[in-house]
Amino acid sequence: MSALSHAEIFGCAYGYRYSKELLASVPNISLVGSNGEQLAEAFREFQRWTNESQTEAVDLSLVFLEEGGYLLGLSPRPEALQRTLGYADFVRDPIFFSGTWIKKFDTTTSADSFRKYHEGRLVAPFVLSANTHPPPKSALDADMNNIRPVPEAPDILKFRAEFANEANAEDHTQAGMIVRVHRADQQDTGAADGKISGKAPPRSNTPADYLRRRELSLGRHFPVTIERIRKLHAHRDAFHALEAIGIRAWQCEQAACNLLLSASMCDGAFHYMPIRRGQLGNEISTALQNRFEEADGNAILESLTPVLLQAQVALDAAFLLTESGSSPKSDEPGLLQQLLAQRSLLDYSS
Repeated sequence: MSALSHAEIFGCAYGYRYSKELLASVPNISLVGSNGEQLAEAFREFQRWTNESQTEAVDLSLVFLEEGGYLLGLSPRPEALQRTLGYADFVRDPIFFSGTWIKKFDTTTSADSFRKYHEGRLVAPFVLSANTHPPPKSALDADMNNIRPVPEAPDILKFRAEFANEANAEDHTQAGMIVRVHRADQQDTGAADGKISGKAPPRSNTPADYLRRRELSLGRHFPVTIERIRKLHAHRDAFHALEAIGIRAWQCEQAACNLLLSASMCDGAFHYMPIRRGQLGNEISTALQNRFEEADGNAILESLTPVLLQAQVALDAAFLLTESGSSPKSDEPGLLQQLLAQRSLLDYSS
């Protein structure tokens, strides 16, 4: 992000640009600065993040100010950082620190049009690009005829953008952080200009947070398995006996995913038995990073018996209790269920 601070960016241009990936012209946001080398370095870094994470890796936020103008923020996308670092966990919520580049622009006409485009469509692709212009006396002195693309700066195809008004930017969002930095800069210097700020998402471990993280992880890494469990009744037969004794559907789903992952990691063995306890977390994170499910007709779910599922449910429950600050003294399923219920971890009531 430091390259952006040295790129002497003074403007943001809006228009249309041809996307090689989509083979079509799409809206374009272009950062305009007078240091092409630093712009190229920054955009090569954006492209590297995208290549390493294999997903959209740059967060773009626009916050419209009550005083007029808007703030534009760029930062690494947390989900892409998680994929790049290979960290995947059902229970714990890692904290990622990254820089955010923030710049204030005084006119909002084009930004308003871009906001309407993006918020008015379910899928709204656009290109983030870089252009150079000789150093002007002020942004108002810039001449569109002197704007040139930076050949060494790759275009970044994007689909996500965050928009907010200053008055309703929520504290826990990127937009909220940008507003806080802007206000702090106003108090210190009277203006915000190309500020780099550390970003630390709030950490929370309420029962609802465990639920959210689990659903995100299962949906990301086991989309086909989850759909088969929920849509194909043949795969639910093994769950009925467990649900009849008080085991919840989400526990069965998580246990099935763990059993499938263990079988793929341990040459068919279940419950991760061949893996040493101290290495299990890293091994699972690595396996999930490289996991890609296909609708290939694999019938392995049908081999998961109620006995296997109940044993994995007990292991998952003990792990969740330990991570939430409890230390169960027994692996008896009924007791584990009771402890989960006492801590609101069974039905995740908020």
